[in-house]
Amino acid sequence: MCRISDKLKLCTCTTQDVTKQENYWILHQFIKDREHIIIGMMQVHMNITDFDIENNKSIEKQLNQPGIFDQDFKLKNSDYLEMHFNNVPGKHLISYGFHYNNGKWRGERHFYTDGGDYYHKEYSKGIIENASH
Repeated sequence: MCRISDKLKLCTCTTQDVTKQENYWILHQFIKDREHIIIGMMQVHMNITDFDIENNKSIEKQLNQPGIFDQDFKLKNSDYLEMHFNNVPGKHLISYGFHYNNGKWRGERHFYTDGGDYYHKEYSKGIIENASH
């Protein structure tokens, strides 16, 4: 299992397709008053392990500390962040999702990828530095 580092840094980058990177993130911003249409695939953690719980708590704690991103974003309630680790052939992809509300990130047991839902648009993306230890 992959233990996520307690020193994550979410860096914006000019890489055209971050989904080809080993560890990456995508921030989706909430768009008020959009029609509710779901586009994409729901990711559900079916076999939640102690590692998943530990990693989720660690990431959530880090997301709620200043300086996790390499730039300041104007986050809005209902924004969401997807984070992917071990995106390498032969390894098990590990994904986490977080929603932003009332100034805090909270971990989700499920979230949308491959387009998100229609309430959101892709806002920024990048690589995750110092991803595992």
